[in-house]
Amino acid sequence: PGDAVSAKRRLAAVVAALGLSMVLHLAYSCYGYGAVDEGMIHAMSRRLLNGEVPHRDFIFSRTALSPMLMTPLVALDSPRLMLMSRYVWWLEMTATAFLWTAILGRSFPALLGLGVYIPTSVLSLMLSVHIFPPMVWYTTDGVFLSTLGLWSLGRTERPARVFGGVALGLAVLAKQNFAVMPVLALVAGGGGFALPSAPPVSLSFCDSCWCGMTQKTLAHSA
Repeated sequence: PGDAVSAKRRLAAVVAALGLSMVLHLAYSCYGYGAVDEGMIHAMSRRLLNGEVPHRDFIFSRTALSPMLMTPLVALDSPRLMLMSRYVWWLEMTATAFLWTAILGRSFPALLGLGVYIPTSVLSLMLSVHIFPPMVWYTTDGVFLSTLGLWSLGRTERPARVFGGVALGLAVLAKQNFAVMPVLALVAGGGGFALPSAPPVSLSFCDSCWCGMTQKTLAHSA
């Protein structure tokens, strides 16, 4: 019964996150244009589709995961490319807010009740979305992937913990600054994802705060 209740809560949280991201997308994505990174990421995705190799055929100060992630949308040649890619941004930002609430909920179980969890996640999202413009951005990819990695490391299933390590590695490929996050997770979690016999990584409240503050510092650094 406990597992069934937990599964229903997770499903409700996923449905709430998907619904909220769609509502926000429909309400706000049609406004404004970020004429710097937004067009740049799409342009590099097009160059990848044309067969060019990053760092050999064109210069880019970041690793090329973000352009690679956008290639399926760019390949559609849709006139609504900007709107579609902005929905991806809303999904990442919403998922990041919900995942961080879940991470903190491991230290404060009261946060995990749906009546508290969803409003807290929504508030976290509202406080975060004004920091980033709604556009494809390697920083947003790095924040989302590193958060997904930290959350996955706290799962009890071994495959989930391995996936968490992979997600943290992918965050580095989105933006080099996030190379600190795997090291921080390893130190804070005591190597829980490195050894098969080790317990899952369960970050304490202080560890969660340090990881969160480091993540935001990396996001805003050059």
